[in-house]
Amino acid sequence: MATETHSFLGANTPNGFVSLFGELYDPYRDHNVHIIKGGPGCGKSTLMKRIAERARAHGLDAECVHCSSDPDSLDAVLVPALRLFVCDGTAPHVVEPRFPGACENIINLGAFWDAQALRAQADRIRQHTLETALCHRRSTRYLAAAGALRQASLQLLQPLVLEEKLNGYALRWCMRLLPNKKSRPGKATRRFLSGITPQGVVFYPETVRAAATEITLLDDPFSPAAGMLLQRMAARASAHGYDHTVLLDPLDPHGDPLGLLIPQQRLALLRKTAQTAALPAARTLHANRFLQPDAVRRHRQRLQFQQKTAQSLIDESVRQLRQAKETHDLLERCYTKAIDFDALNRATDRLLDRLFGEELSKGG
Repeated sequence: MATETHSFLGANTPNGFVSLFGELYDPYRDHNVHIIKGGPGCGKSTLMKRIAERARAHGLDAECVHCSSDPDSLDAVLVPALRLFVCDGTAPHVVEPRFPGACENIINLGAFWDAQALRAQADRIRQHTLETALCHRRSTRYLAAAGALRQASLQLLQPLVLEEKLNGYALRWCMRLLPNKKSRPGKATRRFLSGITPQGVVFYPETVRAAATEITLLDDPFSPAAGMLLQRMAARASAHGYDHTVLLDPLDPHGDPLGLLIPQQRLALLRKTAQTAALPAARTLHANRFLQPDAVRRHRQRLQFQQKTAQSLIDESVRQLRQAKETHDLLERCYTKAIDFDALNRATDRLLDRLFGEELSKGG
């Protein structure tokens, strides 16, 4: 039975939009890569949804990469069995071909628009584009403030972590669950499973359930202990030859991760949040055990204030993203009126027949 997983390759963060699209494929190994170019509302997401549907119809696994500015839209779709990678190569996650034709192919949806009709709406297009960008900048400012409060909490408790105890636990956990049985280092893949979006914080639990049957949640609302534990476990997974997925934190994408998936061992380890709490966890590990006694209690009032204030800032960031989407929807309407969708749909049908017909015949 085909498995469809979901993730983000880009995130709204305190540093602005952070993209992992440069890690989508390996230009030195892959050749079935298709980069879509075109304006908003030109059918990029619809094309990728049809590719995912065709993969399901053929019983093939697919990964759907969602847009953090509109989770109902796709930014990329991957079909591993065909080594097929299709992505939206436009801003803010611009992807350009490294080896045009030999590795990457361009799908130009601009071929289906009426340029004269778009020029007639140039002022409106500029206005909606600039207003959308302004809302995103406001959203980033609120996330930057929320991230600063998160860092203040981590720095407050960092000196109180019992590192020897934490390191000992990580070592025992890895010896039990990750025996050293492979000669090559494990490959680390990075993804966002959580995203700060116009719909609030969106999380894709089905991706965790597809990768793991043993799920451990780290209950650690304030301290850095959970992140430190995840870092050590990811390092051991790589050293012991296990491919794994590091789940990044949109509030701190360059810091400690939110979780770790090790599909070869059917393991998942994630921080406990409002979103992950609903997962069928085999166990919950209280990370306060790795702090000095009464560390959280001594600072609880300040920690709770920082947590509550950070959440209010995230909520305001979401409102700005919602406003950005509303403006972007107006921008999309300018383009959809100028697109020849009949011609686009015919071209899409031919593309799907070629992608799946040719590749499946090779596999057969």
